[in-house]
Amino acid sequence: MSQEPVILDARGKSLGRVASEAAGILRGKTNVNFEFHTLPEERVVITNASRIRVTGSKMKDEKHERYSGYPGGLKEIPYERSFKKDPAKFVANSVAGMIPRNRLKKEILKHLTVYANNQE
Repeated sequence: MSQEPVILDARGKSLGRVASEAAGILRGKTNVNFEFHTLPEERVVITNASRIRVTGSKMKDEKHERYSGYPGGLKEIPYERSFKKDPAKFVANSVAGMIPRNRLKKEILKHLTVYANNQE
């Protein structure tokens, strides 16, 4: 039984507001039969990720961090560079950060699709 996906248009909206709305839907919190331990069937499609708004000077100041596990292996990538490279992945990572870190996270994120432009 597959449902129609929820389509969120990110044009002109704040990154955090779109990401938190998508995360809530993906977790199944909008469903009356919500149970935290079951995989919900909701699917989310985010369009126009390249036109999302990041407020303030976060694009220049904030950084994504990756650590390889080795001494000196910390890499810091500014939001601006990662957004220019792939806006869809940038938004998907923001949504992923709002999903709880448990056994269902990977399965829940399979129900998320992000397009940089309008791909309907």
